[in-house]
Amino acid sequence: MGEIFLEETKIKLGLFGGTFDPVHNGHIYIAKEAEESHHLDEVHWGPAKHKKHTMFGFKKRRQAVSNLAKKLGHKVSVHSYNSSIEWVKCYNPKKYDIHLIVGKDLRNQIQNWKDFEELRALCKWIWVDRALPISSTMIRERINNKQHIEAFIPCRIKQFM
Repeated sequence: MGEIFLEETKIKLGLFGGTFDPVHNGHIYIAKEAEESHHLDEVHWGPAKHKKHTMFGFKKRRQAVSNLAKKLGHKVSVHSYNSSIEWVKCYNPKKYDIHLIVGKDLRNQIQNWKDFEELRALCKWIWVDRALPISSTMIRERINNKQHIEAFIPCRIKQFM
């Protein structure tokens, strides 16, 4: 027999996905800000499996994100996914009140995401400002130019790079 979930027993779940190539302090800020401001019960990080032009392979990125998420009291999704819609559909909507955590800088691009209309119907959106002037692109450029990155990357993450 199937499980029955009452509306008030739903877990308020924040899904924070991305390439995390590499994961950095700006990601930590976004995840914690969403968790605290929206009173999320759980935050699941989801490193995207397939992404062109990643500097670090999926296994390294997943390991780094997993290490960081555990330190924050968050979880890493057990699901590997290639799109947000694919990931959201892994969660039972009768058990979870799903909130997709997204940086405000992506607001103008979001309608181009795969199955955007369906995604919009399946979850709520948490838009978070990128308060820290850090991006994975900037960090990759610094690595390529042999510049320091210590101020942008949690020290426990550097070992996975």
